[in-house]
Amino acid sequence: MRAIGHYQRFLERSGIPVCLLEHYDGRPVDAVKLGSYRRAKGLEFKRVYLPEHDAALANGFRTQPEAEASEPERGREELARSQLFVAMTRARDVLWLGSVNRQTEG
Repeated sequence: MRAIGHYQRFLERSGIPVCLLEHYDGRPVDAVKLGSYRRAKGLEFKRVYLPEHDAALANGFRTQPEAEASEPERGREELARSQLFVAMTRARDVLWLGSVNRQTEG
């Protein structure tokens, strides 16, 4: 949720209107739709940008890959991969996976 707030403030300060997915009703809007992987499930978008996909995925993985994963760890890893897959498959025409240099807000 912190990342969503960060990008919402960033886009709005740049003059780009934002529609949070929790308020999106499926009708066309002239705004960037912004939300979590979970909120995007079942929706389709012409373009999808996932600026922190690597961080979200890394949070679901063990810190010691050589160690035997516990059942809860395997479950978190599977959930992280599944959520990323859902987010990626929301794109109809363009999928952008990248990194964004997040500067501190002042």
